[in-house]
Amino acid sequence: MTGYHKTIGAAAFVLGGALLAPVAAESAKAESLQSATASFTSHSADGCIVTETSVFVSKSTGQGEQLDLQMLRINECTDQGLANVHVVRDLPAGSFKMKSNLSIASLNATIMGEDQLSKAKSPITVRLTWKAQEGIVTSVSQDSQTGLGKFKRHDGQVQKSLRMSDASGTVTFKKATITLRSPDSSWVEVIGPDQARSQ
Repeated sequence: MTGYHKTIGAAAFVLGGALLAPVAAESAKAESLQSATASFTSHSADGCIVTETSVFVSKSTGQGEQLDLQMLRINECTDQGLANVHVVRDLPAGSFKMKSNLSIASLNATIMGEDQLSKAKSPITVRLTWKAQEGIVTSVSQDSQTGLGKFKRHDGQVQKSLRMSDASGTVTFKKATITLRSPDSSWVEVIGPDQARSQ
């Protein structure tokens, strides 16, 4: 692994808390939060250029829709950094959609990003689809994910419904379109009163 290489994948989900059986009488009154996350490692045809992409997209009753995106591109054959982007942006309504049973979610958004290596700004277009691969897992916890590697601690327990998913799509940056598939990790989740309704 080269000096430029670093892992930018989303933090591993910790389910935490007991699986729902009888739920304790008092649960924290939390706003509804829908989210989807995925991390990918892509390689060029010659195996030299490696792109690591991590996405966390959310929709909440309090803050609307938001995208947290990290992307790192390196040439491992020359040990050269090509791009390093981390951007958090609000999205127009309708950019992120999720079915109530967490079976399918989609993201279609274009945002401005700045390459931290070249300091150049360029549009980034992300198109992703999540498709459920497993059933819904329901739990209670005091923590919820709010971004890549970011978690919020609630005063009391909140209800969670999570579904492991496959994700695929593309990200376009600096006129290069990178195919995203076979994610390193990927799931969709809903927190709060609007729980997943059925499988």
